[in-house]
Amino acid sequence: MRRRVAVFLSAVAVLGLALNAGRLLLLFRLGVSARTYGEWVVGFRVPVSVYVVNALTGGGRSASVRLLLIGENSTLELCGFKVDGSRTVSVRVPDVESGRYRLRVEARSLLAWDAVEVPVKVRRSYRILITVDKPWYKPGQIIMFRALVWRASEGGYRPACNASVRVSLVGPRGTKLFGKVLVADEFGVVSCEIPTSPEVEEGRYRVVAEVDGCKQEVVVNVRRYVLPKFKVEVSLDRSWYLLGDVIKGVVNASYFFGKPVSNASVYLRASAYLGEWRCFWQYSGKTDERGLMEFELDAPKYLVGLEPYLKKAPLQLNVTVVDQAGHAEEASLPVLVSDTPFIVGVVTLKDRFLPGE
Repeated sequence: MRRRVAVFLSAVAVLGLALNAGRLLLLFRLGVSARTYGEWVVGFRVPVSVYVVNALTGGGRSASVRLLLIGENSTLELCGFKVDGSRTVSVRVPDVESGRYRLRVEARSLLAWDAVEVPVKVRRSYRILITVDKPWYKPGQIIMFRALVWRASEGGYRPACNASVRVSLVGPRGTKLFGKVLVADEFGVVSCEIPTSPEVEEGRYRVVAEVDGCKQEVVVNVRRYVLPKFKVEVSLDRSWYLLGDVIKGVVNASYFFGKPVSNASVYLRASAYLGEWRCFWQYSGKTDERGLMEFELDAPKYLVGLEPYLKKAPLQLNVTVVDQAGHAEEASLPVLVSDTPFIVGVVTLKDRFLPGE
């Protein structure tokens, strides 16, 4: 009987020692957690918050921490630092390929070690500058495309040499009409010729350049047009007028090679906004040998002021000039009419005030 009691007491003692040893191990064991952005951009800095606690008590612990970025075929050490419970560090994203990675946080103290992994998505950031030779094209003309591509890296943006750039032309209805993949040179430049069909639909087209998910586009107009035969300009003696003032102006018509459009027919039309644009004055005449024609009209004595013009009234002056060959060109000019020579307004420092201010 005594022997059984002794064996039982020995077992209890061993169990107690085991429990105390387990509690002792938990006392030194670390618990590590980390938080950061789910998406990282190459070349930019991201915050990483690391928390190191005691696994038994939950209190903060001091430890040495190392951050690793683990990919499918590579592992990069980002930085190392000391932590006393918690710490947030700023990490620059290295120049790696776009894809999914794992951020591994390793914490080590004198008697314990622990690690945790956080999934992150890394992508490259690009800047694309697109240029075309002109904003308007006739059907059948060639669009001269050129783009400069920069890639974010450590230290800023640099030319994205050897980057694959997908160039496409999208029609007014969203139909893709042209597509080509170009490789940027050492300066990050790509260029090509984009043809348009002679029977293409007229409208606004989008020239799109895309690199690794980053997209940039410009809009060009494709339509049949005729270049103007000559230039028409309208000038006034003042920039604004009062109600009832005499408005004096000059029409100047000249060919683009410098010769004046003499003895041309000029048709003038002035409109005022009274709920809708209404014509209140018309005049016709001829240009002299210098391509000039002077005119005068009286501003109305009643007009409707509009809010975009600080409650002043705009007039619209339209001019049509027809030369001796029958070619017609048009020009228009807005004229501001006011009921007072001064505009007085009050501007406050802020929208809301507290009592006593």
